[in-house]
Amino acid sequence: MGNCIVCGKSLGFFSLKNKCDDCKLAEQKKDISAEEIQKILDKPWSEVTINDRRKICTSDPGFSIGKSGITMRIPKDVAGRLIQSSKTDEIPKKTIEITAIGNTEPICPYCNYQFKKFPLKKTKCPNCNNFVRSRKRPLDNKKVLLKEEQMAELAAQEWAKWEQSLPKRDSHPISREALQAEVEREQERNKNIFPTKTWVIPPEGCPIEVHKFLDGQTRDANEFFTIGEDTWSTAGSGTEWDGYQAMCPKQFGEPALDDNCRCWIIAGWRKIE
Repeated sequence: MGNCIVCGKSLGFFSLKNKCDDCKLAEQKKDISAEEIQKILDKPWSEVTINDRRKICTSDPGFSIGKSGITMRIPKDVAGRLIQSSKTDEIPKKTIEITAIGNTEPICPYCNYQFKKFPLKKTKCPNCNNFVRSRKRPLDNKKVLLKEEQMAELAAQEWAKWEQSLPKRDSHPISREALQAEVEREQERNKNIFPTKTWVIPPEGCPIEVHKFLDGQTRDANEFFTIGEDTWSTAGSGTEWDGYQAMCPKQFGEPALDDNCRCWIIAGWRKIE
């Protein structure tokens, strides 16, 4: 068990600290003049850094440090100014211009040394001993030689070119209204077309004799095949299975009509004019 070296407060049996939290917060407290606080408050919200906020939180006038942490006591008018500045001050967007950087010829950008051939990768100049980078610039995708300090500018231009290549919402080639109109036209063209299915017995035949009364029977996709309907005999199949229905082969629910069935169905469509 250890104690705080400043105030002697107990830190707990398994604590590895040498100071309590209150003493650590007290050490963070720094004296700052009212003029410095006013300068920070007069800054736009986008320019206030983390260090500025820390200075305000740990300063004496108007601010204090509590037991639970740093407590900020700001007058209402100052708090209102901070809130208003956070809403009105916008971070200016930096516009990066894509320019022609680098040397398109095999010349060192540091000392103008003439290489025998154009370097295709990072190369050390034999004249000035500086490393030369070989990259494609975003302006025209030409291979150029760059300095080490120009790599950051190259990366910024590549990012700017990628942002410019993104499609804008207002200039999208297909609007929501045009897409909805195309969907409605497609539905209008297909509203009189209905999918169908036809019961077919394979060439090798089916061991279930009564299925011959279903051979060639055509129904809509959501209708049932019925034994004894649309057959060559007006009396139906003449068996006990007349009236049994199924959506497809092996779906009658009777072993005598489902087991060992080899029939299949063929999909089709019909159009109503």
